[in-house]
Amino acid sequence: MHTYEEMEKLIEELMSKYDDGRAFAGGVSEENIKRMEEILDVKLPEQYKWFLRKYGHGGFMGFEIFGFISNDSMPMVEYTQSYREKFKLGKEYIFIVNVDEYYYCLSCKT
Repeated sequence: MHTYEEMEKLIEELMSKYDDGRAFAGGVSEENIKRMEEILDVKLPEQYKWFLRKYGHGGFMGFEIFGFISNDSMPMVEYTQSYREKFKLGKEYIFIVNVDEYYYCLSCKT
C-alpha cells in the first residue's frame, strides 16, 4: 500500500510525462464532497476523498477517474445513479471508472 505522498509523487511524475494540461479538474471542497455523499447516501472512502480534494476528476493515457468537475457536473454521482438504476448496482458502491467494456467501482461499506 502506498502512502498519499507516494501516490502524489507518482501522479505528478505521470502528469509531467503525459499531461496535456487538461488531465485533472482541480481539487474539491469539503462542502462538495459532503454534497456528493448526501446525494448518494454513502460515506466515501478516505482514499477517494483524498483524490477528490487533490485532483477532483480526471486522468491521462485513456484512464479517467470520475469525480467532481463543477456544481453542474459530477460524473461520479451521475454514473453511480445511472448504474444503480440500469444495472442494479448496490447502494454501497460508487462508480468511478469506465474503460470500454470494464467498469470500476469502489465499496463504501464501512
